[in-house]
Amino acid sequence: MRWKVAVVAVALAVAVVLAYMLWSGSSGGGVERIVVALNVTALHGGSVNPCGYYVFNFTNVNVIIVATPDSDYIFSYWLVNNTKVLSNPLNLTLRGNTTVIAYFKRVYFYVNITSDGVVLLNGSRIDTPYTIRYREKITLKLSGIRYLENDTIIKPLKYVVNGEEIKNTTLTLKLSYENATVELQYTREPVGSKILITSNHAPFCYLDNSTIELPATASGGLLYGNWSIYLNETHSWWLGWYTVTYRNGTTKHFSYYKYPAVMLNEEMEKVEIHYVLGLRGLPYVRRIWYFPPFRWNYSGKYWMCYARFEDYKIVFYNFTNPNLTDRFRTWARTEVIFEFDWNVSGVWLWFYPHGARVISPFNRTTNFRLKFMQFNSKMGYMPNMVDIVLTYATVPHYIYINSTYCEINDAWIDTSVREDLGFFDPSTMKPVRFPEMEGRYGLYFRTGLEIEKGKGDVFVVEVRILGVHP
Repeated sequence: MRWKVAVVAVALAVAVVLAYMLWSGSSGGGVERIVVALNVTALHGGSVNPCGYYVFNFTNVNVIIVATPDSDYIFSYWLVNNTKVLSNPLNLTLRGNTTVIAYFKRVYFYVNITSDGVVLLNGSRIDTPYTIRYREKITLKLSGIRYLENDTIIKPLKYVVNGEEIKNTTLTLKLSYENATVELQYTREPVGSKILITSNHAPFCYLDNSTIELPATASGGLLYGNWSIYLNETHSWWLGWYTVTYRNGTTKHFSYYKYPAVMLNEEMEKVEIHYVLGLRGLPYVRRIWYFPPFRWNYSGKYWMCYARFEDYKIVFYNFTNPNLTDRFRTWARTEVIFEFDWNVSGVWLWFYPHGARVISPFNRTTNFRLKFMQFNSKMGYMPNMVDIVLTYATVPHYIYINSTYCEINDAWIDTSVREDLGFFDPSTMKPVRFPEMEGRYGLYFRTGLEIEKGKGDVFVVEVRILGVHP
């Protein structure tokens, strides 16, 4: 293509020289004989080659003209004697005076984003200054966040879009065929002598019944957070505890179960509102591991009962497996692991068995085994399991347990050291290794009851986690 353009350029130059010589040598040089004139120009957005004004004293001149768009532009069309022509390069045969104009179209535009703080673009953090090159139409969602840096709370203040102030911390920008300059401006608030309030997850909390964004500062008042914050169809964030750091250097944890709110005072330096991950229907429990082994298979031979979520607890019911029944009794048994989120090292447990009459070993008495421990791949048995005898099976029981301590409101506890191989696969009767749980803490519990035959469908065991402790 370049050699064609060069040939055309040389041909045009020669033609101009010949035309001049013919004009100057005819009739004593007194009469100009211009037969054909060619004028080639380009509008903004590109260039053409050849370009300029040319004259010829003969017709049927073949010309090739090439249009080259600038960056961000594309070639649109030629206007040849007021007629649109789309092809590029342009091939012409001159038979008369001809005017050629090249038109270009801008198709790429720019959004320049700057800020003195954090900027989220469509939910993802970007480093500013940040430039977006776009074509045709674009919609952008820009937002700022509050954050803590060197004992200073940095808060989004306003946007300046093409010189115009917009006092929103979230901006939806809709652009089409235009450039834009966007600046997100922040304001800074030193913590100073006030109490710093933060959260590991929640973007807000409440202070004296007013909503405040986090992080924030306060001098006093009643501070509390939401019990739960929606995450997805499976999990929610549940408020686990308040961590209070005092100005004398001490730190205390207040479980949400025991202390739903914290009264701020001048001795406090900072308060963190800590959330843990849990199931939507079962607070604080990140995952349930069912048995045997680690599954809940109603079609299998050794399924134990059914389970459902109800009112923030798990309900076990319908203990009617014919393989676990004899002439007089049905074995009502549950066996599960509750897996907890990171940092949870103790739980308050609500346990309530009720329904059909328990016939062994004592009327209306249940055995309840449980163990709170940190799981890893080496644990295939249950050392130091706690046996609890609930003397009133139809009364809810409140239990606190961690890896070294167990407390219950009204029951006899056997804390003797033992190694219980109760985790077994019914098909092989061999111990089952615990699941991989990445070192998190979990609560294993098992109830083993003998109830009147035919009453298994009305016997119910309900379990709820009331609160957690770090």
